Amino acid sequence: MAANIVIRDLVKTYRKGKVKALNGLNAEFVSGKTHGLIGPNGSGKTTLMGCLLGLLHRDAGQIDIAGLTPESIAFKRQLGYVPERLRFDMWMKAWEFMEYHDHLAGLDKASRKKRVALCLTRIGLEEKSWQERLKTFSRGNLQRLGLAQAILNQPPYLFLDEPTSGMDPVGVILFRKVVQEEARRGCLVLLSSHQLNQVERLCDEIHFIEKGQIIDQKPEDAHGEENILKVRWMTASKKSADIKAHEFSFAVRLLRYTDHGAEFKVKGEEGSREVIETLVKMGVPVIEAVPETSKLERFFLEEGGKTHG
Repeated sequence: MAANIVIRDLVKTYRKGKVKALNGLNAEFVSGKTHGLIGPNGSGKTTLMGCLLGLLHRDAGQIDIAGLTPESIAFKRQLGYVPERLRFDMWMKAWEFMEYHDHLAGLDKASRKKRVALCLTRIGLEEKSWQERLKTFSRGNLQRLGLAQAILNQPPYLFLDEPTSGMDPVGVILFRKVVQEEARRGCLVLLSSHQLNQVERLCDEIHFIEKGQIIDQKPEDAHGEENILKVRWMTASKKSADIKAHEFSFAVRLLRYTDHGAEFKVKGEEGSREVIETLVKMGVPVIEAVPETSKLERFFLEEGGKTHG
């Protein structure tokens, strides 16, 4: 049976029923896909995540997780979770932390070292850091460690709440790679984030929450669409001037060039990657490469305008 999550008429109130954080919310999350939750502050994203985790008691409605409830131990054994605010025992070493959680999960002791090493390697934590105490870790490396712990037992469900907060660009790229790998093996990934560019890149389905209801649900089909990529570099040089003469593929078109930057029309993520890889090979000292307002940002603004209009 597919490990889907089906939510029907979910209600959660605060202040003795005066505030409806979730107001008859309906949704279905499908295994093997990455689902994004977006919405303005106070829309109900955090409350929904709390209900799905079994941390909040719902007032009404049903949550069916392949025949289980969020409160059941059987479900919690199948769940990997990275919260927005991680809490660690800072005296522990990274390796000790992972072994401890591997033991808590009841996983096979004989393959523990191999499993822990694999997860730490997957999230890009350097081996020299494995025996360092967590109090020496940066915020970004703590986020990586949280993801490593969440995927230890290859869970059927992976819930992520603002998981890349404080991560450097390399960490963010590795995070996306790991999440995509988890979804491909059949995991149901649920990502709640204010970082729309990240949601757009990762998610197969996007669920827009407003006033405690999912008011729009759409497949993320923007990956092949054209967009504008703005690139800046530090200084003018002959290397950057070579960009004007370079022959890009059909996925890239140079729109505008100055001594300190350029704008490209790119087709999907492939076009953006081609631009950045080309500039790096040329030795151009790139300091920023950002897309113009994305399709998802436009969608977010349009939906927000509808609900407040």
